[in-house]
Amino acid sequence: PMNGKKQVGLVGDLTIKASEYGANSWENFKAVLGDEVTIEIVVEANAG
Repeated sequence: PMNGKKQVGLVGDLTIKASEYGANSWENFKAVLGDEVTIEIVVEANAG
């Protein structure tokens, strides 16, 4: 890394069905996003 410090990072994703969380009750939700929604999580951290 350019700052010379140790770094760690991770990436994860998961797919949920919006209907399992009550989101299908929102008007036109499925038309905009669909029932399956993918969530991506990215974390980066520096030491010190």
